[in-house]
Amino acid sequence: MKLFKSGVLKLLIAALALAITASAQSGNKGVQTSPTPSVNSTPEKQNKTSPYIEPKEEFQFVLAGSLDRYLEELNKLGKLKYRVAKAFNYETGNSQKFAAVLKFDPEGPFAYDLMSSPNRRFIESRLNAKARLGFYVTHILPLTGCGEEEAEKDTVEFPTAELLFDLWKGDVFLLEKYAGQSVPVKEYKVLTGKLNVGKSPTKDLQAALDGAPAGFHPFKVLFNKSGLFDLSISVLLEKDLRRENPEKIQYKFLKDVNGFEKEINTHAQNGFQIVAGRRIGLYKLALLAKIPGEVVSYILLDADKYQKEFDKKITSGNLYKGMFHGDSTCDDIETIGGKLVFAQTADGGEKYEYKFLKLSEKDLSSTDDAANNDFRKHLADGYRVRDIFYANGVVAILEK
Repeated sequence: MKLFKSGVLKLLIAALALAITASAQSGNKGVQTSPTPSVNSTPEKQNKTSPYIEPKEEFQFVLAGSLDRYLEELNKLGKLKYRVAKAFNYETGNSQKFAAVLKFDPEGPFAYDLMSSPNRRFIESRLNAKARLGFYVTHILPLTGCGEEEAEKDTVEFPTAELLFDLWKGDVFLLEKYAGQSVPVKEYKVLTGKLNVGKSPTKDLQAALDGAPAGFHPFKVLFNKSGLFDLSISVLLEKDLRRENPEKIQYKFLKDVNGFEKEINTHAQNGFQIVAGRRIGLYKLALLAKIPGEVVSYILLDADKYQKEFDKKITSGNLYKGMFHGDSTCDDIETIGGKLVFAQTADGGEKYEYKFLKLSEKDLSSTDDAANNDFRKHLADGYRVRDIFYANGVVAILEK
C-alpha cells in the first residue's frame, strides 16, 4: 500500500518542520456550487501590461505522481501564461496522482505554491504569511497518508511509526498569484472543532460561524487527523481585501451519517444553499449559506453512478451544481463516497450540455493519444471542465 512516493513524504516532513517555525515568522464549485458573492473571486492583476502571446495550445493537462513534480509543472506552465482552471487528486492503490487542467490567459504569467497542513494550529498563520506575498487559495486537495508496508518482525511496538502515518489525513492548498505581484488581496481565518468519541464539532463550529467578522466568508471544509485520536474538522474563511463594505451572511454547518440529504433540504426550504461539502469516513459534512437564490431542493448522487443517472437527473429538470469529494483510505484502491450535487429551482434555471470523458494518464501534448485528442476537441468546441473525479479512472465533466 504505497500511496505516497518518497518525494511527497519528504515534502510533508518538510512542511511539518516549516509549520513549527511559521508561528514566529507569519502572524469556481468540493461543492463549489452557489458561493457567496465574494467567496473565492479571482483577484485582479494590478498591472495589466502583459502583451498577448498566441499559445500553441489553449489548454494543458498536468498529471504528476508527487507534489514536488506537480508544483514544478504548474510553475513551468504558469510562466507561459497558463492558469489552473481545475485541480484534482486521486489514488490508484499504490500511488497518489495530482492532476490539473490549465487554460491560457494573456493576463499572466502566474506563479504557484503548495502548502500542506500537518498541524491545524498553524494553518491560519501560514496561509496569511503566503497571502502577504500575494498568494490566494484556488483549490484544496485532500490527502490520506499511507506508509510503506511494514516488514515482518519478531516484535511489533504499538503504535508503530508506520501506523501513525497511515492514520494521517489532511489537506494540501494550491496557491496562485500573478507572477511578480506581492500586494495581498485575501486574508484567511480557520475555525476548528474537535471530533472524537462523544465529541462533535458542530456546536463549536456553528457558534464560531455566527460570530465571524463581517467580510469573512467560509468556502471550504477541512479535515485533520494525526495519531490515533487527534481528529478535527475546520472551516476555512477568506476575506477579499478589496471590498470596502463587506456583507454579513448567515451560515450553517452540518455533520451527519444518516439523513444527510433530508437535513440539507430542510435548510434549503428556509433559503440556504450549499457552498461546500465533503465526506470523511462515515461522516458527511456540508456548509450552507443563506443567500438570494431559487434553490428548492437538492439531490445527492453517488459519483460512480454518473453513467446511468446523470442524464436522467438533467432531463427531469435538475441543475448540476458541483461535487462533494469523497474520502480515501490505505485499504481502498480508489476514492470512495463522492457525490454529484443537483438542485431544483423554482424557475428551472439555465440549461447546459454535458459530456463525460475518461482522461488519459498522459499530458495534453501527447497527440498520439486518442483520449487526449478527444479531450482537446471538446475544449476547442466550447466545453469547459466543470469537475474532475475518480470512478474506475479519471473522469472529467465537461459543460457548455
